[in-house]
Amino acid sequence: MSSVLLMVGQCGNQIGHDLMKLIDSTTDSHPLTHRDGKIRCVCVDSEPKVIKANIADDRKRGQLYRDDNVVIDQRGRGNNWALGYHGLLGQETKETSLLHRTLSVLRKEVERCDRFEGEAVAFFIVK
Repeated sequence: MSSVLLMVGQCGNQIGHDLMKLIDSTTDSHPLTHRDGKIRCVCVDSEPKVIKANIADDRKRGQLYRDDNVVIDQRGRGNNWALGYHGLLGQETKETSLLHRTLSVLRKEVERCDRFEGEAVAFFIVK
């Protein structure tokens, strides 16, 4: 059975990165890793700062992330969910839309799995 972790936004990527470090330090084989040792995850954010920091930390540890599984944009969405989801008032195309690029990368990661069996699970952090 295989699963893919989808890490979205600053909080999702920071918590997911800590989870990946924990998995890497405790076991060699895990449902979230491929045979080649790479982690089954897709990192998505509209700002590159957090993901670039995670990748820099990962390269020190052994490069567990796939470079192809990182979907970032060069501009933030200003805490506006609609801009992140739909794009900038019709200016985005399927090739540039964060949503469409994420779905394409996620599909490719699922296709790498021998036997994918996943569920949609959402975690919400309330302050």
